[in-house]
Amino acid sequence: MDTILNTTVLSNFASVYTMNLIKRLFGVVYTTHEVHEEILRGISRGY
Repeated sequence: MDTILNTTVLSNFASVYTMNLIKRLFGVVYTTHEVHEEILRGISRGY
C-alpha cells in the first residue's frame, strides 16, 4: 500500500527524532513537492 505523508506527520515525527520509525511502520513513503518546500521553509526559519 502506498503511503503519502503531509507536513504535520513529517514535522511531528522529526520533532521527536523518530523519522526512522516512519520507515519501519510504512516502508517507502511519498509526499508532494509542496510539502517538501514547506518543510524546507520551516528548516530555513529555524523550526
